[in-house]
Formats: sequence, structure tokens, C-alpha cells
Amino acid sequence: MRQLLSTIAVLAAVLMIGVSTAMNFLFMKSLATTEIEGLVLGSASAAADILKAALPWFIALAFAGCRYMFSIVGTAVFLMFSLFSFASALGFAADIRGTLTGTREAATAELRRLEAEHDRVSRQLEGSDRFRAVAIIEAEKRARQQDRRFTATKACTDATAPASREFCTSYLLLDAEIASAAEAARLRETLATIGTSITRLRSRGAGHDADPQVSVLARILHLDHGVVRNALIIGAALLVELGSGLGLWLALGHSDAKQRPERKDKTSVLQVIDQIQQAPAMALPAAPTAVEALQRTGEVVDFCVECLHPSDTGGLTLLALFRDYQSWCRVQGFTPMDAASFETEFVMLAEEFGIARDRDRFVGVRTSLLLSVGEGMGRHDQQAHRARRADAAAMPATAGNGQSAPAREQSSRS
Repeated sequence: MRQLLSTIAVLAAVLMIGVSTAMNFLFMKSLATTEIEGLVLGSASAAADILKAALPWFIALAFAGCRYMFSIVGTAVFLMFSLFSFASALGFAADIRGTLTGTREAATAELRRLEAEHDRVSRQLEGSDRFRAVAIIEAEKRARQQDRRFTATKACTDATAPASREFCTSYLLLDAEIASAAEAARLRETLATIGTSITRLRSRGAGHDADPQVSVLARILHLDHGVVRNALIIGAALLVELGSGLGLWLALGHSDAKQRPERKDKTSVLQVIDQIQQAPAMALPAAPTAVEALQRTGEVVDFCVECLHPSDTGGLTLLALFRDYQSWCRVQGFTPMDAASFETEFVMLAEEFGIARDRDRFVGVRTSLLLSVGEGMGRHDQQAHRARRADAAAMPATAGNGQSAPAREQSSRS
């Protein structure tokens, strides 16, 4: 389950990085005047955003390795990249929200204009139901053209008699009725077109709040719409930048890349130290002469036997262990091995005896204060001390009163 959740979190973090990179690229590209300039600005912004996502890892590793100057510089660079990316994301989010709000406001204004036009046309069409269809009127007009009075008045251009004038008046009124019917038909067609446009605009959100989210929050919080809109824009940009900058580190940084061994408690570490001290292969030989000591390389296992002890809390890094090892070699008169060889041998011993490791720190162990004591010893006292340790390590695990090797050594020291 933990691996599944970590995988999902990593995918979400990568997606967030992609979203942030795309936002920054598009925003910076929109600021350019030419296509080439847009690609250059967008690519620089995208590269900075990707590097920003990797910097938390480098900063954490540098801090764990006590490279504090690198950590400070890396943190400053991370903050600069984050501010730059945040500004780009802020501009992109503001542009998107402003465009959406402006589009809806323009659609609402167009809807209001069309509704007013619809009302005006509707008023013009009032009473248009009394007009007959144009085809019917034209048919009646053709029928009247067959009347002898139409011919006698030369198509109603020379009507002198009262009967002829009455006939021509009714005939010409048919032309006026045709014009009115045609205008009514045109108005009906216009009204239908306006109705279709109104329906389309309403389906796109016209007539409602330009930004419903802002309206709801403004009513709840009793704040101005502009304040709420700006807060939402800043929050969206901040969310994207936090997810892209720290998401991958949070998704993977909670555990080591490889499975950590179980942390040993105090009893198990005591057993480990006791095993090291009782192992025949690890028994210390008799104290060498000064010339032999200078020619001899300090063994890591001897250092562990003499100086490594269990601890309830904390632990030691490889760097601290190596420094203590060098100090021990100076006290004993040995030549210390290089750091890489020390790390290889100590890691092998830690894995063999189950000493837990937390990244570059070995937990549950500490080095004794014997080094500071040993530095004040004379050569004769140091040789006597090594002889007692060698005798104690060579003795069986239990003897006499059943005490363990570390207990017998403690008794011999006292």
C-alpha cells in the first residue's frame, strides 16, 4: 500500500511539474513579439521550473553532508526560481480568469441588447395577425386585373367615373396590404433569429454571474468581488508552484530509495558489540612496537571493538566516524586508511551485524570518550590497555561468574 501511494504521489508531482512548466512557457511566450523570441523566453522559463523541482534534493543532500555553503546558495537559487515561476503562473492564471470573465460579461451585454431588440420587434408585430399571406393577396390582385374596369381605366391610371375610382382604390390597397404582409414576414424571421441567438448565449452562461465562484465567496465572506478574485488567482498560482517545487521531494523524501533495515534497540546493539568483541578473528594482538605501529594500518574492526558503543538516541555519520577513526589511529600510532576504504569496511561490518543505517547516519551507536583519555596516556599505559583488551577478547564468552566480555573488561578497567 505504501509503495502504491508513493507511486501515485510521484505521478501527481510529475503532472504538477508539467502543468507549472506549461503555464510558465505559455505566459513567457505570450510576452514576446516574434516566434523566435517566444520560444527563447518560454524555454528559459521551462528550464528554470524543472531545475526548481530538482533543487530541494540537492539542498537536502548538501545539508546532510554538512556542506552548508552549498545549502545556502542552493536555497537562494531555489527561492529566486520559485519567485520567477510564481510570477509567471500568477500572470497566466490572471490572464485565463480575466479572459473567461470578460467573455462572459461581453456575452451578457450582447444578451441584454438582443433581448431589447426582441421586445422592439415583438411590439412592431402586434396586430400583424390580421394581414393575409402575400400569395393570397397577389392571387386576388390578379383576379381583379380581369375586371373590365381595370382595362377601362388603363390599369387604374385613368379613373374618372366614381365606380372606376372606387375600384382602383380597392385595387391599389392590395399593394399596400402586400407590403405590410411582407414586412410582417420579415419581422417574424428577424424575431426567430434573435430568439435563436438568445438561446445560444444563455447556454454559454450569458445572463448569469461572470464568475460564479467569486460571487459565492464574496457573498459568504462579505468582501468585494475584486479582492476575492485576486485572492483566488494568487492561491491557484501558489498551489501550482508549491506542488511543482516541493511535490516530488515530498513524495519521495519521506524514505530512502532502498528499504531501510529495521532500527535496532539498545539490547540488539549491545549484542552486536558483544559479538564483535568475542569474535576470535577480531581479537586484538599484542601491542606492536613503535616502528611496527607506524607501518601498520589501523583496522576498522579494531576501532569498532575499542570505541564503538550502543546509544539510546542519535547516531553517527560516516564523516564523524571517520574523524574518530583518524583520532584513534593517532593515539594508537597507526596509519589511518583513506576515507573510501574506511567507508567500505565499516558499511560491510554494519550490514553484517545489523547496525541500522538512516541515509548517511548509523543509528543506535556512539564512540566512547576513550580517545580523549587515551590521548593523555603514556605509551606504556596504552600498551597495557591494548593487552587487557586483547586478553578479554580472547577469553570465552562466559567464564568464572558468567560475566560477558564487556563486563569483564569493565571490571578489569576498574
